[in-house]
Amino acid sequence: MYSLFEENNQFGVQGGGAYVKDITTERAEAERLASLLNRNRVSLCHLYDVIEDFWGMDMPAQAG
Repeated sequence: MYSLFEENNQFGVQGGGAYVKDITTERAEAERLASLLNRNRVSLCHLYDVIEDFWGMDMPAQAG
């Protein structure tokens, strides 16, 4: 199971012995990624590919 963590105002994901930091500065994005990883039961060998694909996804515009 993957979970998010915060370090120096950056969010990452950890799980299955992997620790990937500095993925995003937005907590909601990190939560969405962790949820995606868990919902799809992403194996550790595919983790970095999924994160790379996640960065390429169109993110919804944020008001503000």
